[in-house]
Amino acid sequence: MQHLLRKVLLAAPLLAGAAAADTLVVLNKSADTATLLDPATGEARAVVATGAGPHEVAARADGKLAIVSDYGAETPGRTLSVLDLERGERARTIDLGEYRRPHGLAWSSESGHLLVTAEVQAVLLEVDVDEGKVVRAIPTEGRASHMVAASPDGTRAFVANIASGSLSAIDLEAGRLLAVVPTGAG
Repeated sequence: MQHLLRKVLLAAPLLAGAAAADTLVVLNKSADTATLLDPATGEARAVVATGAGPHEVAARADGKLAIVSDYGAETPGRTLSVLDLERGERARTIDLGEYRRPHGLAWSSESGHLLVTAEVQAVLLEVDVDEGKVVRAIPTEGRASHMVAASPDGTRAFVANIASGSLSAIDLEAGRLLAVVPTGAG
């Protein structure tokens, strides 16, 4: 098991990208924390408090910040935790207002904004992390919009809708839904 863990820790920088290679962020859902690890040694640099039920994490390309979706537990979450990876601490929290159960995260290369799914409202949010606010919400027309991926050029996003068994294709430039494609259950 330890051999496998070491392989995962050593491979993580390759998966996360060179800019975020100095820190591996591991979310601890039950403890409402994130552990910041040195991927070369496996040593914990810090344990940082997050909001309730942290589910996903995405590091910014410069490797200085990571954003955690605070999904919530019994009460649906509505925040993002902004982690300062250099200082090893939570820098601040972004309140998503009416939007609940933030989950999937992806950085848009075009705008530099963060894309976040909000499962309860079935929308894709575009969040200006520096300003700490939701820029816009784009309906997915799916149920339980869960994960998101952005195209390399930042013009499109694709959202998996787990309860409706579909994928929503979104035009990020126009801020509108292009199509909903059936994918199968789950």
